[in-house]
Amino acid sequence: MIRQLLLQLLTLAMEIASIYGSCSVTRIIMRVPRDRDVGLIFDLTVSNPKAQKSEMLGFTVTSDDICTLNTSRGEQLLAGSIFGGDFGYIEPGSSITVSLMWPTVSLYNRVGSCPILVSSVNHKKEVNRTNQILHFDTRFETLDPGNHSLRRRKDFTDCKNWDQNYFRNCTPLNCEELYFGKRSFYNRTSEQCEAVPACIRDGIQYDFYANECVDVNNFITEDEIDQLKQGKFDNNYMELQEYEASRANKQMQEQKNTNTAPNRRKENIKQQPHEIAKECNFETKLSLIDFNNCFQHLNSPKTSEYIKVDDYRTTGKKNMMTTMRMKTILKI
Repeated sequence: MIRQLLLQLLTLAMEIASIYGSCSVTRIIMRVPRDRDVGLIFDLTVSNPKAQKSEMLGFTVTSDDICTLNTSRGEQLLAGSIFGGDFGYIEPGSSITVSLMWPTVSLYNRVGSCPILVSSVNHKKEVNRTNQILHFDTRFETLDPGNHSLRRRKDFTDCKNWDQNYFRNCTPLNCEELYFGKRSFYNRTSEQCEAVPACIRDGIQYDFYANECVDVNNFITEDEIDQLKQGKFDNNYMELQEYEASRANKQMQEQKNTNTAPNRRKENIKQQPHEIAKECNFETKLSLIDFNNCFQHLNSPKTSEYIKVDDYRTTGKKNMMTTMRMKTILKI
């Protein structure tokens, strides 16, 4: 009994669909992108087939949901929508070609799909809707399989990374535009576009170098505090280094000092700045302790820079007396 009712309902629905005409998409073509295009363009052929009661139909083609994008790593994400519009009316038994656009200036290496909705309306305001999926693939091997046009350009480089520009020496593309704001940070280590975290809590700020949220009230972790208490790091707070590295620098400095002055006494004669600079010229990176040790002479009195005025005056007087005596001897 239930089966018979279901069959009758299906038959009635088919009869209604055959009585009232509806528009349908009979052909889809994606245009080959050009350098100055502002999006991927799709040409759709929409038809109004003849039915028992043929009539003029108004139709629209709009986006049905967010598009799906593939990445070069095989991932998928939802980003961007396609744009259509109200295209007017179509006579029974005729076809019209309309164009849709998926806006983007990153035209190549785009693989994905966009769902659309084709709606038609008759004179009684009865609406018929049809769902359709538009697929796109603008990889260079798809657009130029024979390697005759795009891949023959002199500025073409096969980067094997869809987040890079194949016509600009594999420089990064604009991630924010490429993924419609879903992955706006370009990681130069992984060479991939990444999602940006939402740093919206109080006391949280976004670090645009590391692409992470930072607690401004607690930017040192508990593990780092424990390491500092154990003496595993030196006092170079700008770039923490292990204590062993600082000690190695110190030993290297002592060894170099010994080699340059083996017979020097411990009662240190003040060194000249150029001598200290030679001893502190390490090949490895200096820690803050090494930096302070190398430039301690800057805190010493500047007697070496300004030679004592008394000595200068005394020397000048002696030279003047000697000159006067020589003149007297020559006169005699």
